[in-house]
Amino acid sequence: MEHILLIDGYNVIRRTPAMERRFQADPEAARAALLRYCKEWRSVRRDASALWVVFDGDAAVVGRKAAAAAGVRVIFSGGGETADDRIATLVRACGSGRRFTVVSDDAELARRCRQLGAASMTAGRFRQTLRRQRRKTAAGAREAHKPKVAPHVAQAITRSLMREWGVEPHKRN
Repeated sequence: MEHILLIDGYNVIRRTPAMERRFQADPEAARAALLRYCKEWRSVRRDASALWVVFDGDAAVVGRKAAAAAGVRVIFSGGGETADDRIATLVRACGSGRRFTVVSDDAELARRCRQLGAASMTAGRFRQTLRRQRRKTAAGAREAHKPKVAPHVAQAITRSLMREWGVEPHKRN
């Protein structure tokens, strides 16, 4: 079954301090930053087959069409429709064979989508998931660069250091 994350674009931007600051200066740059973030999220998390980012407005009015990355689709709600309504419509219309998780801090949108069978995730949890994965990746990289020492060599080093420091080895019974 295909698992799609439906992201309430402006809601996530507004809940992410760095993106919110960028949005105040240049909304197009904030949208691009969110899409880069989604691309990175998708590259480290394979449990979602696609991310769909929904923005309020019409692409022609809002600005140049946002460039989507592989596995990240950009949807503008269009005239007369909010992103929330578009997200609910997508969940309702595409339900069969697909599983949706809606990413938004909008409690009403999350409730509507849960009633339609979708799961929900807060913007904070969405960001936290990538931060946690980044830390794991960094820790793995540090571990991979540690020199590997054979157990018998490690024991010989330990015995040598104990003699040097004048420490008696523990006797096993």
